[in-house]
Amino acid sequence: MKHKMGIFIAALAGAFLWAACGHSPRELPATAAALPAGARLAQARMETVPTYIAVAGVVEARRQAQLAPRIAGTVARVSADLGSRVKQGQILAVLQAPELRARQQRATRQLLSAQASTLALEAAVRQARLQWRLAQDTAARYARLWRHQAVSPHEYEQVRMAAAQARARLKQAEQARAAARAQQAAQAAGAEEARQWARDREIRAPFAGVITARNVNPGDLAGPGTPMFTLAAPGRVRVNAWVPVRWAMTLQSGERIELAAAGRRVESRIDAIAPAVDPQSHTVMIHAALAPGVFPIGAYVRVMLPGAKRPALVVPRGAVIRRDGLTQMLVINRHREPELRLVRIGNAAADEITILAGLKAGEIYVVNAGALHA
Repeated sequence: MKHKMGIFIAALAGAFLWAACGHSPRELPATAAALPAGARLAQARMETVPTYIAVAGVVEARRQAQLAPRIAGTVARVSADLGSRVKQGQILAVLQAPELRARQQRATRQLLSAQASTLALEAAVRQARLQWRLAQDTAARYARLWRHQAVSPHEYEQVRMAAAQARARLKQAEQARAAARAQQAAQAAGAEEARQWARDREIRAPFAGVITARNVNPGDLAGPGTPMFTLAAPGRVRVNAWVPVRWAMTLQSGERIELAAAGRRVESRIDAIAPAVDPQSHTVMIHAALAPGVFPIGAYVRVMLPGAKRPALVVPRGAVIRRDGLTQMLVINRHREPELRLVRIGNAAADEITILAGLKAGEIYVVNAGALHA
């Protein structure tokens, strides 16, 4: 390694003398036999580059739901686990709630009783209607006879009173039937509610997706409103980030941004900006578009928002050497000797990195020298 570095230093010294005579570092001679494949010299220059504002964001599914029971009960069975892909309507868990079965049976008995009562009153109405029609016919016949003085006024009045009483009994029967029908409807609603409560023992997936959180095990006590699962539809995801107000006011929907996580950077755009400010954090929520599978749901990412442009030292990515937790560059010092120098880096683009400290404009550095220190 020392012999290799000595040859490399000699080559760099000759190259630097060539540059000192007025040649551009990009025109350095190919002394290059001593340089590792792909290595070259470059001169640090100031460039006007865009700055970025980094905020934290989290990857979320555009459609997700926390599934909680409507009733209290003991978890009897769990049929979905973290990461499980489930179909719409699939049973995820079942609760034990014995009182619901008794409630459903009681409601069913009450409904059957109400239905029987309604049927009996329907028959009573039909019978009362027949009697009323018969009384009407009799009264009409007696009216004709009375006009011809074939019956006495007393007989005619008795027939009329009988018809009126038949009409009154029909109205009473119809009123009783209406009350029975209302009672039957109420009992039917109660029975349906009891069946619904019984169905609520089953926790089902409202849509197809992936279980991203599971909070229960068999034997646990579950209560209304307590999330048992979190279900996400992975087909459409986005990044949610909270941006300070002073920065959010400069952003526009559709603006290009970058997302970074786990050493990976992707381009994105702002989908939406919340119209209101959170009064506690004084931040504004933004949504950024993200293709499925780029980052996992729930992952935290750095959201790089565009800022003002400013002058900065920008070097190719290949000029930065990362080793043993240190960030370094191979730079030609004032003694015309190569030295490893610690540098502090800033924003990084696809193939360039901003140098904040450790390098000055005009200095010569080596690009792609990392092979010497592998």
